[in-house]
Order: sequence, then structure tokens, then C-alpha cells
Amino acid sequence: MKVSIQNLGIYSINNIGKQKSFGCSNCPKTMGVENQLPNPALYADLDRFDMDWQKQEELGNEYYNKIYDVCFDSDGKLDERLKCYLDNTKFDIATSNGEIKKMTIKEAVTSSIIRDCDVDTSLYHATWTTEVADKIIKNGFDVNKISRTQFGPGFYFSSSYGSAREYNSAVLTADCKGKCAIVDGPYFDRITESSATSDIASFIGLSSNGYGTAKHEHNVARRVLYEYTRNMIVDELGYDMAYGSSRFDSCYAVYNPKAISNVRFD
Repeated sequence: MKVSIQNLGIYSINNIGKQKSFGCSNCPKTMGVENQLPNPALYADLDRFDMDWQKQEELGNEYYNKIYDVCFDSDGKLDERLKCYLDNTKFDIATSNGEIKKMTIKEAVTSSIIRDCDVDTSLYHATWTTEVADKIIKNGFDVNKISRTQFGPGFYFSSSYGSAREYNSAVLTADCKGKCAIVDGPYFDRITESSATSDIASFIGLSSNGYGTAKHEHNVARRVLYEYTRNMIVDELGYDMAYGSSRFDSCYAVYNPKAISNVRFD
């Protein structure tokens, strides 16, 4: 649950002025939300190693949520200024052969697609415990829980029960149907290893020097990158999922929760 934004302080105008200029001529240079961002100085306790871990976690979640609420609306939709920025900004991103090229996120994704196909099959998803699995069966897959991203930010499935079982003990079966992109390896790692996440944080106006606050700022910026990419792939490119393989792994990353049905224990 997200807490509502409260004006707990503002970022220094000097810090805003030092930010880089990003985006296209129609986009702002920054989000212009410095009066809505929480003041990191009020969360300095996040750097206290002697602080009770539960209180520290609560404080960290509060800081994260206040920044998140600036970047997303109550329905989880990305702020249009951020979308415009990411639509038009070119980052230095490595290609599959190691060449660094200036590309938008969309260009980096499309250049990594080899071909596509239609998928309609049962796949296997491994999760931590049967309790978590039961929640997925009851409530569906939650995009806020996405953590694996090498083949794109999505829900990861294997075509083999045995392979899924190697990841975690609770294995679900689900029917997955949709348009699938075949990608040239862990392409999204090349995006996350670029400056995209730190540049997004700078565009938002995040520049804390504290370890604890900076960690949560990075996590929000990363979530922005995940959700922008996932929605762009589904809504603009028309792909529901991707299939990728690397030296040690091969699996499906399902971007579109609507492509997943009949989640169950077999």
C-alpha cells in the first residue's frame, strides 16, 4: 500500500540546476517536482547501523513510497514526463557483440529481437514457498513483485518442471498464450548495466549522498525503468512475452499478466 505524498521538505534548487539536460525539445529537463520529493535529510536514520531493523525497514518503505508516488499515479501508471523522457533519451547501451551505441530503451529492445512466434502452452513458475504460490493462485501475478529481468522485466517460466524445481521448491503450472519475441540473450542486462537507472534518478531529482536513502532512490528509478520497458513492449511492440537463452539459462519472461491463465498446482 502506498502512502500519500506529504511535503516533508524540498531538494535544493542548486542540486536541480546541476542536473544534466535530457529528453527531446518537447520534454522538460527535469520532472520539476522538487517540492513533492521527500527531504532525504529527514531520513538520515536509514544510515544508522544501530537502529532496530524493523523500524529501519518501515522508514525505508516510507521513503521509497513517497518517491514512488511522485513517479506513478494511484493506478500504477507512469508519470507522463518520465515516459516522454524515456521515449526520447538515448543512453550508451551495449549491443550483443559488445559495441556501445546511443539508443533509446525502445531501440535497444527492438535491436535485440531476432524473430517472433505465437505461444500457447503450459509453463512452470517457481516461487519461494507454497504460501506465496497460494497467493499467486488467488490474486494473480503482481507486477510490483518482478525481480528477474535478464530477458526483460516479467514473470519467469520454464518449459520444464525439473528446471523450474531447481530454482525454488514451490512450482506452479500456468497456461501462457500470446505473441513471443525470441531475443538474443540477456538483453535487458545490457540496459540495466548502462547509465539508464542513474540518469532516471537524476531526471526525477534524486541525489542523496546517504547510503540508505540512495539505495531506495535507486530502487524507485529501477522500478521506473522496469515498468516503462514492460509497458512499452506490451502496448507498443505488441509482445506478451519473450524467450531467451544464455550459457546457463533458458526461459520465458512473460511481460503481460493477461497472457497468463489457469494458474495451479499440478
